[in-house]
Amino acid sequence: MLDGLEMTEGGNGVPVKPTKARAQGRSHLGFHLSCILGEFLVVTATDCCILAVCNEGAEGTGWNRMSASVLRAAMRPNSSEERSRGTDRKTFTMTTLRLDIARHQIDFAHRYTQSLLEGLTEADWLWQPDPTVTCIAWQVGHIAMAQYGLTMIRIRGKEPEDEAFMPSAFFKAFKKGSVPADSVATFTPSAIRAVHESVYARTLEELLRYSDDDLDVKLPEPHAVFDTKMGSLYFCSAHEMLHAGQIGLLRRLMGRLPLR
Repeated sequence: MLDGLEMTEGGNGVPVKPTKARAQGRSHLGFHLSCILGEFLVVTATDCCILAVCNEGAEGTGWNRMSASVLRAAMRPNSSEERSRGTDRKTFTMTTLRLDIARHQIDFAHRYTQSLLEGLTEADWLWQPDPTVTCIAWQVGHIAMAQYGLTMIRIRGKEPEDEAFMPSAFFKAFKKGSVPADSVATFTPSAIRAVHESVYARTLEELLRYSDDDLDVKLPEPHAVFDTKMGSLYFCSAHEMLHAGQIGLLRRLMGRLPLR
């Protein structure tokens, strides 16, 4: 439990007491955090997609333990006035945390994908249960391509130096609609993994430059799932987990045991 937590409504400093009821969609009231269930947070969203599944006005969604730890780390220290009163209370608003949460989710999705790749041989990366089905090499290449698009192109556009970690040929080889056999004929598993790692590292580095306000901007070309830069970041981790699931299925089809 996050002991002594005080939440505020709409960032205006008015305390909102945690309850143990499931949060209902109340974005019109400006609630950023609605309740606490043990270590799990239930949230609603205002003008942003939390976890890419909780749209404005929708019911809240469960939070995981790792996200709870991020919230702990982001809470400000007690003020001198609070300390003088002997009050063990921490105050924060969701608007100061959304980018940190998006960055954390991208990191978590990447580490989960990495766990699925451990111990696989180059032959495993290229194995296809059927010529019409994808392979792990293509899945990883596609994840890297999409992460670059969602966390960089949609946030700040293309830059000349991007070619060093995301070659144009790689982007084209693994974009939506590409043919796995053609993609992996051009890029080896080791080359694909190197790009995957480079894009991930660059993503976490670049996100440190922004604030929530920088990312609460409507995109000129909205995606079917999101229409702001912040929404693009939330969707990035959801997209990777979708493809991590396909990697997990390919592992099982190879006869490997599930990891968890």
